[in-house]
Amino acid sequence: MVINVGELKKGITIELDGQPYQVIDYSSQKMQARAPTVKLKLKELKTGRSIEKAYNGFAVKFNLAAVETKPAQFIYREDKDYFFMDSQT
Repeated sequence: MVINVGELKKGITIELDGQPYQVIDYSSQKMQARAPTVKLKLKELKTGRSIEKAYNGFAVKFNLAAVETKPAQFIYREDKDYFFMDSQT
């Protein structure tokens, strides 16, 4: 599904360069007689790194990322690995 820049909000997950990103922060700045500038702070869901991007204009569109969430219970951590239990099984 494609959304335009006006439909963005915190918490939405979008796809950029084939990777899923969650919108952490969103700000729009309107200038007189110019197209607005949208600044996004994004968190890549696979690696956890944060990036900032800026877009100009009304015609900017984003693809929503296909992300599934499930309730789970944290069990333990071993080095960099985290172990969860699926509470539905």
